[in-house]
Amino acid sequence: GSIGVRLREIFVYADPDLTDPALLETPAETVKGRNVAKGKKVTSNDALSTGPASNLTDGVVSDDSRWLSSQNGSSYWAEIDLAEEYELVAADLYMGKDDSSWALASARLEYLKDGDWVTIPGTELKNNASTNTDVSFTFSPPVTTSKVRLVSDDGSRGVRVRELMLFTAGSPTDGAEDTSFLERRGKEIAQGKPVT
Repeated sequence: GSIGVRLREIFVYADPDLTDPALLETPAETVKGRNVAKGKKVTSNDALSTGPASNLTDGVVSDDSRWLSSQNGSSYWAEIDLAEEYELVAADLYMGKDDSSWALASARLEYLKDGDWVTIPGTELKNNASTNTDVSFTFSPPVTTSKVRLVSDDGSRGVRVRELMLFTAGSPTDGAEDTSFLERRGKEIAQGKPVT
């Protein structure tokens, strides 16, 4: 039989160290350092035995390794204990399924500040499309904290989240392996270009 090819998207990134202004219309994106959430302890208010909250920080972005909640609540949260304070500059959130479905419609990231949970500016998703499963946030300004939590008010839909990565500034090789091209990308230069 014949074999077909199915692509969701192709991203092409410029070198983040590229300085020729003629080649870059806008400055390079924030260079992400270590994913300090990887392997950290996670607690949640709701999780199925087949999808424990610990899957949120296991370093695996896959349908087989997701945080899965029941569909019985109105609000769901998962708290990541970083064990020490870090200055965080960015986050990558992988929701739903590998086939770009089941993204959270409503979600936000919060950090612990002086004993209170505060929403990280620019991380609130409202009426998010069900196909918008992979989202990157840049924190401006950065936040310093030892705990971050993901909160969703999706109610009877429940949550399906493959991974949450939290990044410090600097090189991805600062004390950890370079796990993804996403951690050190420059300007995305292929968007909107013709495909033949």
